[in-house]
Amino acid sequence: MSWEEEILGKLSLRDQYEQKDSEFIGALTELRNRLILSETIKQDNNKNNEQSISKLMSENLQLKQENSSLISNVNQLGHSNDSYQLKLKELELINSKQNKSLESLKNKINDMKQELQEKNKTIEIINDEILSGSIQNNVLQRKIEELSKENDGLIQRWIEKVKKDAETMNEVNEMLAKEKQ
Repeated sequence: MSWEEEILGKLSLRDQYEQKDSEFIGALTELRNRLILSETIKQDNNKNNEQSISKLMSENLQLKQENSSLISNVNQLGHSNDSYQLKLKELELINSKQNKSLESLKNKINDMKQELQEKNKTIEIINDEILSGSIQNNVLQRKIEELSKENDGLIQRWIEKVKKDAETMNEVNEMLAKEKQ
């Protein structure tokens, strides 16, 4: 229990305690007022001043009305205070839930950021592999082109050699055929 809740609990107990005794306090206040009035009346009786008595009676009545009004206001304020305390507790509960939700969302954001960083690293690795494969492909393409040229050159030389050999054989065959004739 936090210190705030403890203080609010004690204030609530105090208010309940005061409300229990408010009737007694009102009665005692009225009794005191009557005693004061009674003493005042006794003193005024000694002076035989009827106007003072009626004035005191009206003041007493007015004070009683004010006292009743004040007690009523205190009771209403106590009830209002209780309802505000309940609303405050509800708002604190809502705030606590929202703080938990906010913390959960922050954790989720952090997890997503880490996942995004890992995916970016993976993309960088894949891009590096693609670049490396592209470089190897270009090197192999050049090598294929060089080997194709070399192969074309070898085939051309072989064709020329076979052509020379065929011409030489044809010449030899012609010579042999002329000699036979």
